[in-house]
Amino acid sequence: MPKSKLILFACQFFIIGVALSSFLAFYHFLFLILLLITVVWFWKKSNFFKKNKALIISVLFFLILGFIRNEANFYPINQQHISFYQNQKIVFQGKVISEPDLRNNKINLTLGKLTINQEKIKGKILLEAPVYSEYHYHDLLQVNCFLKKPFQTQSFDYQAYLAQKNVYAICNWSSIELIEKNYKRGFYYQILAFKSKSRNLLVSFFPEPQNAFLAALLLGDKKQVSENLRNWFAFSGISHLLAISGLHLVIFSQLIRLLFIRVFLIPRQKAFYFILLFIVFYIVLTGASSSAVRAGIMVLLFLLSQNFSRPQNTERIIFYTAVLMLFINPKILASDLSFQFSFSAILGINYFFPFFQKLFKKVPLGKDYLALSLSAQIGVLPLVLYRFGNFSLIAPLMNILIIPYLPIVMVLGFCFIIFGLISLFLAKAIFYPLWILTTAIILLAKLVAKIPYLSFLIVDFSKQGVLVLYLLIFFLFLNLKKNVIKEN
Repeated sequence: MPKSKLILFACQFFIIGVALSSFLAFYHFLFLILLLITVVWFWKKSNFFKKNKALIISVLFFLILGFIRNEANFYPINQQHISFYQNQKIVFQGKVISEPDLRNNKINLTLGKLTINQEKIKGKILLEAPVYSEYHYHDLLQVNCFLKKPFQTQSFDYQAYLAQKNVYAICNWSSIELIEKNYKRGFYYQILAFKSKSRNLLVSFFPEPQNAFLAALLLGDKKQVSENLRNWFAFSGISHLLAISGLHLVIFSQLIRLLFIRVFLIPRQKAFYFILLFIVFYIVLTGASSSAVRAGIMVLLFLLSQNFSRPQNTERIIFYTAVLMLFINPKILASDLSFQFSFSAILGINYFFPFFQKLFKKVPLGKDYLALSLSAQIGVLPLVLYRFGNFSLIAPLMNILIIPYLPIVMVLGFCFIIFGLISLFLAKAIFYPLWILTTAIILLAKLVAKIPYLSFLIVDFSKQGVLVLYLLIFFLFLNLKKNVIKEN
């Protein structure tokens, strides 16, 4: 077996090991490993084992490695971990370690570097502060409050969602004292300041819901997106425009690439390092969600392979990226919706896009966008049904109509922000075309969302249904692949 294929198998079974650890108890996993070892033992003298010895050993090793990596990510609950203090009233100190998250009537602050009685404590706390609070990144706070355990419902496991960010307790109705303000104003603080100025600029020029749409599209800021706007985009099948994804990163990286290579005439190999810096900056600016990090890593791997004239294999890059992210934080596989949707969509595109591209080759306009949309929809369909219960029939057509204009909206949006921070007069020159495009997209989504029978709600779609549907999708892919081989 080729070395590259062996590495790909190793990556896939590392991911399976993490998944088994996330959903199976330890003794179930131990039973599975013993079963596999028994099977291998009986096959040891067969031709199959002799021919695939390296593959079988790699599969077992990386399966166990994935399981161990996920298990190692859970800390024991003792007095050195914040989970020990759940359902207790305590006084602690902690630093604001991420951007303050403004909600309707509160500000969520993530506190890390915790201490209780000057003893270091592992884990993080989500602190709910009053909406008028003036707390900033890296401020040191002393808090007196009752720590609550994150809630769990049948439809949403908030505890698991926070745990993948190492947040294990919620603190509200607290007494907060500012111990030390952040006077260093480091690089991350400057990025947050730039984001805040950009957001304020959009709010001051654009009405609702255009400013909320642009803030989500350009800055990854979805906090002010209204429920109506979310529903319009969901029912029309274009919710992905409200989250920083691979599409956004590809457009952004290509714009930066053209700027440095075609405008500034910087050689391609040197331009790569500037592109790298700007992509990292943009990922941090937009909140470093799993979908943005995944897209950023993939884009950089593609650019790196181009830079060194190495052959590009999309499937390998997808799994290398997943393994890297899961090795850093394995909890995101089971708990991070952004990670799940991001990789499901990109795998759907990777495996089904060539088939749909061939199927629609005689379509005069938008065949690539139609193939892209259908491929991504197949990849995420089981998750969409399970998480939201929404199935949109109009999504492929909406993506054909809107995606071609997305680069224009992003170029105008970035130019508006940059020019607006320099001169409001320059920003006004871009305002009207940007307003027209965003208004047209929102009105189209609103109109389509209100047409009956284009979107369906499916309630109580189970986890077993997700598994069965993904198995059917897998067999569909195998059948399509077999037919292509026969035709060739």
